Amino acid sequence: MRDVRYWIRADPLRSFQANIRAHELYPYDGAVRLQIVLTLAQLVSNRDVELEDLAADRLFAVSRSASPHNPAILLARAEYLTYADRNPEEAEAILADLRVRVSLSPEVWYVEMARALRLKDVPRAVSALREGAKKAGPEYTQAFIKLASSLTTVEIVQ
Repeated sequence: MRDVRYWIRADPLRSFQANIRAHELYPYDGAVRLQIVLTLAQLVSNRDVELEDLAADRLFAVSRSASPHNPAILLARAEYLTYADRNPEEAEAILADLRVRVSLSPEVWYVEMARALRLKDVPRAVSALREGAKKAGPEYTQAFIKLASSLTTVEIVQ
């Protein structure tokens, strides 16, 4: 598993292409289907990649067919919907579910905070920051700091 994570971070485009090819060869392999959206999320986060709505929906459906309630897939979907300004009801429903089922995961609070900032909901963003900071290890602390830098001190105090 460590090798997969390394290659996804080192060369997300090549990893995504390999993942699509693997899906073409092994369309019923759950591990391959599960990985598609996770690899795509890394690709989109690292590059200026434009993704058509239909393509994003189809790739999500493929991954979700392998594991419909997988938190990683759902988080990737909620984050995509947030930054693409699409389907706010779906994004909110996913986050509501994940806040209950996987509330100890810092990723949930990171996406919650990103969504709140996108909606200019400062109290919600601050609440997510506080929850996420309690749960974040060193690898997530910097991500929270970077995201929180868009808040001003005045907003946080309120």
